Amino acid sequence: MARFRASLQGARGTASRLGHPNSPTETSNNGWHLGVVTAAAVTPSNTDTIEIFMTSGSAGGHPTISLGSVELIDDEPSFIPSAYTLSLCAHLLLAQET
Repeated sequence: MARFRASLQGARGTASRLGHPNSPTETSNNGWHLGVVTAAAVTPSNTDTIEIFMTSGSAGGHPTISLGSVELIDDEPSFIPSAYTLSLCAHLLLAQET
């Protein structure tokens, strides 16, 4: 049985793919200059995690940056922001104070 399922809806209908612990799913959704990649994986403690990355889209040219991950915490889906996301939030909060 598959552990992960990735699906998308586009102009030609719906497509989906299954993933397993040794062959997890990875998805990408790109514009010309921005995009997002998600990667499903199994942690060393045997729990699921979905990592989220920001890309520079089909054009490339900029590094891929981790935005965070989604994991179960106390049986609830939870977003765990990356250091980049936390830094960006702190910067935006400081900018509002000035």
